[in-house]
This record gives sequence, structure tokens and C-alpha cells, in this order.
Amino acid sequence: MTPYQLQFTEDLLDAADREFENGNALAGTERLFAAVRETLTAIAGAKGWPHDPGDLYEVVKKLAAHDPQTSDVLEGIYLAMRGHPGAVRAEYFRFEYGDTHRARRMVREFIDTVRRLASESGDHLSARETTMLTQKHLSTSQDYLDAADREFENANALAAAKNLLQAAECSLIEIAEAKGWSYDRDNLDPVAEKLALANAEVGEILLTTYFAVGGYPDKVHFGYFVWEDGDSHRMLRVVREFVDMARQLAT
Repeated sequence: MTPYQLQFTEDLLDAADREFENGNALAGTERLFAAVRETLTAIAGAKGWPHDPGDLYEVVKKLAAHDPQTSDVLEGIYLAMRGHPGAVRAEYFRFEYGDTHRARRMVREFIDTVRRLASESGDHLSARETTMLTQKHLSTSQDYLDAADREFENANALAAAKNLLQAAECSLIEIAEAKGWSYDRDNLDPVAEKLALANAEVGEILLTTYFAVGGYPDKVHFGYFVWEDGDSHRMLRVVREFVDMARQLAT
């Protein structure tokens, strides 16, 4: 997958977040499945596999064959996500709070898994594509984001807020290591400030976002977090956008 394809997939996931946040379950599920479809199409194209853009189930089965333990899960998730928009239209699902978190987490885990299987399979990928599929900062930051999703789903907002802060900090640490910058794990402000210098306009947003994320655990601890106002959706989206901004400024 090229950097553009990776970014486009992330954009679709962020768009799904916004649609769910705005109460538009149909558009949210459509964008989630579009992210799945784009990922599979990109992998099939990179490997030279014949595929039908309208039905990528064969690509899923081909990837799943490399890891029998995940095959049933992968195929099940793909079929479930393919059917979600229709289920919403038919009013079988309303996709209220818990459903949206489960659906988003399921899609992110699916995408992470198929990327891993694509990089591990015997079919050759170019060195650049393999690097993009297996970059450490993608999985580590995403692990914390997924953990935050699960904690929000389990109504543990404080643990979720701490995981979100860890996701932001991980992205800075891994960028610093990749660039050979010195850093202090207990104070990553200089790394954020150094990144911000790359682009004044985006950099200002990056710093504002970073300091806001740093305050999330206190916001929850002191009772300023409000489930009903969609704080969990906003907090997750802000951190994902921070990670994306940091990666863009690092290139």
C-alpha cells in the first residue's frame, strides 16, 4: 500500500467517526466498509491478484489462508461489515453508542490484521510497500487507540483517556527515534515543538491538540467528561488526527 492509500483509508475511518458522532449511522457504516474495501483493493493491486472490486471476499479468503487461526474471524468480519449498511437501512440496527464503538474497533482490527498478513505472505511486495504495511508506529499507536476504544466501550473513561495520551506520546517517540532526535520520555514537548516547526499553520494545530490531549485524564478525573455529549467520539477523533498530523509533519 502506498502512503496515499494508507492515508485515504485513515480518512475514511475518521469520516466514519464523524458520521457516527453526528448520529448518521448509515453513512458511518458505509464509510467503515469503504475503508475495508480500499484496504483489500490496495493489497490485491500491490500483489497482482485478480479481484472483483464489487466483491472482495476472495481476497479476504486468500489472505486468511496464510493464518488458519484468523481465517474464520476475518471472513466473518468482512461479511458482517459488508452487510451493516443494508441492516441499518432496514432498521435492524440503530447503531447506538456501544454498537458504533464495536463496529469501529472491529474494522480497525480487521485492517491491521489483513495488512499484517499481506506483509507476511509469501507473495512479493516491494520493500517500500512492506515498510508501509509494517511500520512500528502504525501498530503501536493504533494499539493504544484500539485499547481506548475498548475502555470507552466498557465505560472506563479514565483508562481510555490515558490510552489516548499514550497513543499521542508513542507517535512522537517513534518519530523521534526514526529521525535520530534525542528525547525525554517524561517530557515530549520538545519533540512536538520540533515537528511543529516544519509547517507553521499545521504545527500550531499540532501543539494545541497535543496539550489538549495531555489534559484528557484530568478532564475525566475531575468530572468534565460527559458521555451523553459525545466526548468519547471527540477525544478519539482528536487523537487520531494528532497522530496523522505528526506523521505528515515528520515526512
